[in-house]
Amino acid sequence: MNTTVTYRSTETGVRIRIDDETAAIDVSSNPDHPVMKKAVELAITYKITETRDGITGGVTNLTYLLDDPDAPIVYVHPDYLDQSQKWPEWVRNLVDEHRPA
Repeated sequence: MNTTVTYRSTETGVRIRIDDETAAIDVSSNPDHPVMKKAVELAITYKITETRDGITGGVTNLTYLLDDPDAPIVYVHPDYLDQSQKWPEWVRNLVDEHRPA
């Protein structure tokens, strides 16, 4: 039997505990008046897709667990998942460090 894989998709989730007081994110929608909150955990979901044309992939979800009882969870809007230059540097570093091979 001759077969050819035409599509394969893999999703990987990583949860990272953060013990760094400087790991904070701006939860405001106004860049002139940032509201910084300490992040205590970061959840990252990656999706890798393999087709006959090649391999593509990226981050499909970023979720922060915050040290704030009034707003304990913050999600990155899907429109910004492919704009890593807008993420804090520490987030970019963790995303790259834990990216599936």
